[in-house]
Amino acid sequence: MATVKEINHDSSTAIGDHYDTVVDAATVLAVNGTAALNGSTYGVNVDFDVLVGPGDDVQLIEAFTLTGDDLRFRFRLDLSNLSTTQDASNSIFLAFIRNTNGDRLFTIRHHSDGAGNFEIDLTGLGDSGGFTVVADVAVSGEICIDVAAVRESNGTAADGSAELFVNDVSQGSIANIDNFNIWNVGIGDLEIGINVVPGTGNTSGNLYYDEFILDDDSTISLCIPPFSGYDLVLGGGQP
Repeated sequence: MATVKEINHDSSTAIGDHYDTVVDAATVLAVNGTAALNGSTYGVNVDFDVLVGPGDDVQLIEAFTLTGDDLRFRFRLDLSNLSTTQDASNSIFLAFIRNTNGDRLFTIRHHSDGAGNFEIDLTGLGDSGGFTVVADVAVSGEICIDVAAVRESNGTAADGSAELFVNDVSQGSIANIDNFNIWNVGIGDLEIGINVVPGTGNTSGNLYYDEFILDDDSTISLCIPPFSGYDLVLGGGQP
C-alpha cells in the first residue's frame, strides 16, 4: 500500500503549481509560511476578508488515479483565526473526492453551527443515492481530518464503509454503503471549494489549509501527531 497523492504546498508559493485547476477571481488564496501546518514549510491561507460575494467563490482541483477497493485521505485545517455569523446551512470549506465522471463520492463540509462555532460533516454518494456518515461534529483550532473508506465487495453486498476521524479520534462510521458501481469507474480527483454567502460579514479572518494526502490503504492512520525528539528515547516516554 502506498501514498497515491500528496499536496503539502512546500515546493512553491504559487498556488497554480499545486493544482491542475485554480478558480480564484478575488485572489483569496496565498501560499505562505503563516498557513503552514504540522511543521510544513508552506500552507494555503484563505483570506475571508477579501470574499464579498458569490462571484468570489474559490475552487481547486487536482487529478490523480487511484485503483483498488479502499482509500484513506486526510488534510489539515486551522480555524483559530476565523470567525463566522453564518447560518448553519451555509458551507464555508468543502473537500470532495470525485470519481472520473465527476461524481462526488465523499464530501467533507466545514460550516457554522449557527451560533458562531464550527462543525464538519462527512457525506457520500452511493449507487442508490446520497448517505450521511456523521454530521455536526464540533471542531475548533488546528485539526486533522481523516477519512477511511472501503468499496462494496460486489454489486449487491451493500457492505461498503466509511469512517470520519478528527485528530485521530473516530467521530462516526457506517458499514452498509452500496458504492460498487460508482466507485468502479475510478477515483479521479480532489476538489476543494470555498463558498461565499451573499452579502458581507458572514465569515471573516483567515482559514489555513495544508497537507492533503490520499493513500490506497484504508487501515493506516494519517493523522499521526508531529514527530518529537522524545520518540528517540528507548522504551518510550520523556528523558
